[in-house]
Amino acid sequence: MNRVTARSQWRCVLLAGLILCLWRGPVEAARSYTITQTPALGTQLVMGSTVSFTYRITNTNTGSNTGERIYEMRFRLPGTGTIFSSTTAAPAGWTRTAYSTTSVTFRATSWANAIATGTFKDFTIIMVMRTTSANVNETLRDIRARYTTTTTGPPFSRLSSLTTNNPGSWALRALAATIQITDTSNNPISSVQSGGSFKVIITVTNRSSSTQSSIVVGNGGNRPVATVGAPPAGPAPYPKVTLNSPTPVYSPNPLTLAPGATGTITFTYTTSAAAPNPDSGTVTFSFYVRNSTGSATSINPITSGSLNVNTPSASLSVNPLCVYLGQNFTVTMTLTNSAPNAIINVTPTLTPSVGAPIVLDAGTVPNPNPAPPNGPIPASNSGTFLFTWVYQVNGGTAGDTFGFTGSASGTEQGTGTPRSTLTTTSPTVTRAGFTTTIDPPSTNASSTNQELTWSFTNQGCNEVKAVSLSIPPGWLWGGDAYSLVEKAAGTFVETWTVSGTNPVVFNAPVGDEMIIGGSGEFRLVFTAVPSAPETSTFTRIITDINNASATLNMPFTVDPFNTGGLNQADTESYREDFR
Repeated sequence: MNRVTARSQWRCVLLAGLILCLWRGPVEAARSYTITQTPALGTQLVMGSTVSFTYRITNTNTGSNTGERIYEMRFRLPGTGTIFSSTTAAPAGWTRTAYSTTSVTFRATSWANAIATGTFKDFTIIMVMRTTSANVNETLRDIRARYTTTTTGPPFSRLSSLTTNNPGSWALRALAATIQITDTSNNPISSVQSGGSFKVIITVTNRSSSTQSSIVVGNGGNRPVATVGAPPAGPAPYPKVTLNSPTPVYSPNPLTLAPGATGTITFTYTTSAAAPNPDSGTVTFSFYVRNSTGSATSINPITSGSLNVNTPSASLSVNPLCVYLGQNFTVTMTLTNSAPNAIINVTPTLTPSVGAPIVLDAGTVPNPNPAPPNGPIPASNSGTFLFTWVYQVNGGTAGDTFGFTGSASGTEQGTGTPRSTLTTTSPTVTRAGFTTTIDPPSTNASSTNQELTWSFTNQGCNEVKAVSLSIPPGWLWGGDAYSLVEKAAGTFVETWTVSGTNPVVFNAPVGDEMIIGGSGEFRLVFTAVPSAPETSTFTRIITDINNASATLNMPFTVDPFNTGGLNQADTESYREDFR
């Protein structure tokens, strides 16, 4: 924090015709303000980055100056290359009255908005950090405050100005660096089994204006610092994560980067599954990088996310991943144990997504079956243990998605150490279906030659190969049928064949199945309909190429004879449609 004060230190009086002035040192009355920078003074920043700074200006006037308010603030840079962004805006109640890349001025829009004694105003300044050849520390050139007692402003009458030289500070770093924990195939991970291996990949970018040579991790041994911690998985010595001391792999090697170039430093670690205490806990890594001379570094420290090291591990699978209304599917939790002893008394937990349109049909079923109650999970990767649940889709609409999370806990046999898996997430499950309409939606009793069209879009799991329509009592199909099906995007065919009389089944020739996302129309002409009003029910069954079916009972209204309008709203439907 900077504090700026202007005080009167002379006291003058008229005595016997003479002006007598005495030096009194500091007195109570003074104009002053404080400056607080966010982020904190000396914060490390990467060259070339755009950073938002907030400067809080607090009016700390005392004595006879307490009635004065700060009505104008000016911020200036030294002109070394760091600049103010043109997006810098005035705070509420103030306006930006002047702007250049090295100077910005704000002024209050009223006396009420000026900074009164004991109050503050936050000024947010957007700066673009400069690029230079090596690390460098920077400050502002100055900050100036102006005071007034003009209660009717603007315009304001200026009483005085106070300037702070070289306020604020930040430290520019020449190298940008990030850290990522992955499996050995470079896929990001947040957990690994005891005894498993993983990589720590540090990516370095040279943000300076000069080539930086032989870049390494600057911590001891040129490796990141590993910090172990977690809620204990059991009694001492937990939490415990034992890591090897890997040799860094540089790309390029040596890691010498021209301005703007990027390279990596990779470390491959291995955890321990050795008896009697396999690793269990979390580990994070912190580091910084530097060039060969130390004149160019990254921010220090940079810290990774947390990696969980645990035994046993759990994973979830779902079969199938696309299901229709009324269809069953199976969720399987696979537990694997890397501890030297079996894990017994295992309790699994499975939680569906909130609002999932499903109901539990059967579960929890241990597999292999029969097996000792809830385990044991075999030791030292000698096998796995499964739990299965069977669910059924009982609601929702086509296109709904959901999933599951799960975990398991138990006790290590022989040691009594509590063991638990991390929470794992299943793949996404899709509730598929076919939203079907009948056109027209109703007809009159005793109608003849009534055409009905069933239309739908394939929101199913696969291409559709068959559509079955069951005809309710009182309806007489005369044998006329027609279909128009989208076999490829924008390509429709009339090649589906018809078999049966009740149900009437439309079948696709090989290669002419309805594509996912495609649409289709299926028409039947009825020579007779029920003679009395009723609600008839047609049953529509759609079958995909994997023989999975979706059944829907579709009510249809038969109105009294000679009510409403024409039975066929589309008067352009003629018999020649069925050619």
